[in-house]
Amino acid sequence: MERLNIITYEATVATGLESLARKEIREKVADCSDINHTNGHIIFRTKRGYDEISKLCSIDNIFAVIYDDYHPHMINMDLDTLYQQIFMSVIEKCDWKTGISVWKEAIKFAGDIDAILDPDDKSAIPSFRTSCNRCGVHKFTSQDAAHRFGGLVNDRFQWKVSLKQYDLEVVLHIKDNSLRILLCLTKESLSKRHIVSFGLTTLRGTIAYNLIQIANVQPGEIVCDPLCGSGVIPVECSKNWYENFVIATDLFETAIDKSRTNFDANNLFKRTDLLRCDSTKLPIRDNTIDVFVTDLPFGKRMGTKMDNKKLYPLLITEMIRCSRLESARIVILTQDKLNANKTIYNRMTQKYCKFERAYHVNVGGLNASVYLLKRNGQNFNE
Repeated sequence: MERLNIITYEATVATGLESLARKEIREKVADCSDINHTNGHIIFRTKRGYDEISKLCSIDNIFAVIYDDYHPHMINMDLDTLYQQIFMSVIEKCDWKTGISVWKEAIKFAGDIDAILDPDDKSAIPSFRTSCNRCGVHKFTSQDAAHRFGGLVNDRFQWKVSLKQYDLEVVLHIKDNSLRILLCLTKESLSKRHIVSFGLTTLRGTIAYNLIQIANVQPGEIVCDPLCGSGVIPVECSKNWYENFVIATDLFETAIDKSRTNFDANNLFKRTDLLRCDSTKLPIRDNTIDVFVTDLPFGKRMGTKMDNKKLYPLLITEMIRCSRLESARIVILTQDKLNANKTIYNRMTQKYCKFERAYHVNVGGLNASVYLLKRNGQNFNE
């Protein structure tokens, strides 16, 4: 839905993959303008409503920005000064009407916008809470700032305070002397939208989508995830790249069962194939796969770094064998960068592949890397 008013959105994305989120936004949101990003956050402006923005696949959570400004000396203010000199004036400067209208659309809240914003109208009273994310050295805590601003919101609109069962979350982003105020539009991460069966180390769907973007999948290409786990990468590929066939394999029966459940939930079996096999001995002919995209074991919850030392060379070698000459791409995600680098830069891998680039990504608090390899024209003869 397109609106008369331009709304400023903020979306979260895995740190390190912001450029890919920008790419998707530019491609799918035609009237988007002023796209900016900081670590893990994308900010952009558009007339498009929440329903359209929530279809973006590279972002985790969405917020409506109702205030964004720089306040000199805020970093030196104590809590009382912050409250009196900034919060008391900012509460009236926030674009509550635009923010509440898009929030109402997002959570399907039954109530008139004017009634929600009218403290004397008791017909539509949402419950709310206030939280604060703060970066920098300040003379106040995040909890105290959230408490003080939440009190102002309660006084201004007479909304009910609820820390757990709330309809609306007001979020303060304080970084040094900058203050941004947001309304949260997503109850849970969009990364879970296509997955119903989760494993111990299930990859976020938004990260999976960005891995596939890195591979630059083209119509008609065959895509394979040889370590599919719960099937997140194959699901995201099949849901968003309609003209491709996807092969998913794993050695463990529990992983195959979870993948099958997720494939069934998304009605994907017409364009996917699910195999139980050893990923180092794939039942696939040489020179047939256009794109490999996979999430390698980190050696944390699954396996060990010592296991990876043996496993990674075998996996990469097998993917090289199956890859189509001169055009295939291999995209791998791992936190075990030592073993990944040893494998990527060894003699055998260098003989058949060219290293294109790496992305450094935060995955659940772990510093991981994504590697992109391009297959050359050398026939495999190891």
